[in-house]
Amino acid sequence: MFFGLFSGENQRHRASHLFFSPCQNSAIDSGLRKHAGAWLIDALSREQEPYGRKYSVPARVIFHLQPHAANLAHGQRLPKLQTSRLMCPDVLVIGKVCQHVVDSLKLDPDGETDATAMVDVLCQEQVLTPELTLATVKQFWWKRSDELVLTYRKRMEPDAV
Repeated sequence: MFFGLFSGENQRHRASHLFFSPCQNSAIDSGLRKHAGAWLIDALSREQEPYGRKYSVPARVIFHLQPHAANLAHGQRLPKLQTSRLMCPDVLVIGKVCQHVVDSLKLDPDGETDATAMVDVLCQEQVLTPELTLATVKQFWWKRSDELVLTYRKRMEPDAV
C-alpha cells in the first residue's frame, strides 16, 4: 500500500509536494513520520482506520412485499408483484418501496404523481410514513427475528379509513 502526503517544504515543483512512501508494519519512512500526525502513523502501521472507525458493507434486510388482504373489501386490491421477496440495504426508506410498487405495477404511466400519494405501505396493520427506514420498521414495528413482511394497498381517502 502506498500513502501520499503533501509537504509544504518545496513550493517550486508540484511533483515534490507529493511524498509517496510504502507503508508496512515493519518500518515507516522517516519522511512520513516528519509530516504526518501520530494518529495517522499509528493507524497506518496497524492497518486500521483512524480513531478506530471501521467501514463495512451496510446491513441488508430481506423483506416480503405483498398486497394487503383487507383492501379487497373496498374493491381496490392491487395485484401481486412478480418478485415479492426483496433484499436491500436497511437504510432504504419506505418512500422508495412505494415507488417500487408503483413502478412494478405500472400504476402511474406518466410518472408525474408522487408514489407515496398513490400507495400505502403497511406493517402489522399500521401505515408507515415515507421517511421511515427498513431498519426502523423492523426494530419498532416488526419486532421479530424472521423476515420482515410489508403489505401495500391503494391509498384510501381520509373518509374511507
